[in-house]
Amino acid sequence: MKTLLVLVLLGLVVFAVVQWDTSSKTAAGNVANASSANDPPGSSVPRAPSSNDGGPPAESPSAFFPHSIGAQWVYAISLGPAVPLEYRVVKWPSGGGAVAIAERGRFPAASHADSSSFLLSFRVLRSTSTQASSRYPDGVELAVDQDDLGIFEHHDHLFWAATSDDRFMVDEVTSYPPDTPGAPGGGAWGSWGQADGEGRRLVFFADKPGTEIGYGDDPADTLLLVGTESCTGTPCLHFVRAVRAGEAQTGIPNTPDSRYLDSSFTEDTWFAKDTGLIRLEQRVNGRLSMSWSLQRYAPGQ
Repeated sequence: MKTLLVLVLLGLVVFAVVQWDTSSKTAAGNVANASSANDPPGSSVPRAPSSNDGGPPAESPSAFFPHSIGAQWVYAISLGPAVPLEYRVVKWPSGGGAVAIAERGRFPAASHADSSSFLLSFRVLRSTSTQASSRYPDGVELAVDQDDLGIFEHHDHLFWAATSDDRFMVDEVTSYPPDTPGAPGGGAWGSWGQADGEGRRLVFFADKPGTEIGYGDDPADTLLLVGTESCTGTPCLHFVRAVRAGEAQTGIPNTPDSRYLDSSFTEDTWFAKDTGLIRLEQRVNGRLSMSWSLQRYAPGQ
């Protein structure tokens, strides 16, 4: 049974929906020993079935989400038969309130690159008690060293913001400069002097298996804790992000391409003890679209 928790963000927010393509990135890293897109889902992470009949893991939840300064993760990203999609909500300051723009898009590098394998590398740059507009005492800023596919394209700053109040939860907070494609129009001077936009997404939380969390009154993007598993002999937590299908919007032509951008998709993620995210599998309409496999992890300080 799933328990859905809805977290309401307070404030005046006007909501809009757009479709977009990120600007093309053609340089893709060749990855040795990367998993094939045709491999069985999760084949690079042998794991036992979920075991959720007992109590919670003995380890602290933060053990599954290490984020000490200097820690680094390098992933090989392989594409599947479906085209990978992205969904994000960016809140832009507007007058005394904000306009929240839900953006659906794809990664042009996935179709323009000469390789079907890509590298993503990032590290913990510093600790910070300020993460864009958030003020979480357990926060860190990340530095993206390589991003062939454009997962974090156009970002200005990237943070993890963690809280242990009631339960351990981690938000991925991303700031975007005001001249980012898709940003609302600025004032008389255009984007000059305008404030950054901010995206926020829940990526990890601690609770009982079957708990599903989403932000807002009617969340289109939710995160479900499936439960505990054993990944190559290491305890890990399995989550599923679910983004529901979009609806036809006035002003957006009803074409096969626009309908595909409105597709629902899921992202299964596995977080291993003392390592963090080791695997991600995205499926669009049930078809594998991309997978991330951890190639290297370097613990921090």
